Amino acid sequence: MENMTWSQAFQYCSRLTDQQLTAGRIDTISVYRLPTEAEWEYAWRAGTSTPFPYGGDPNFNPA
Repeated sequence: MENMTWSQAFQYCSRLTDQQLTAGRIDTISVYRLPTEAEWEYAWRAGTSTPFPYGGDPNFNPA
């Protein structure tokens, strides 16, 4: 989804959690949520071993 505020995304996750709980598709301790900053960074790096997903140079500018 694009052009969604944090609040709208949070509400979507809450509604999805309620829907899935009602349908019995997830455990009562499970919830849908937005990823943390660390989780975003981990996914963005995609398994690289360098400090940045594009290499080790913090001054690199792909533009």
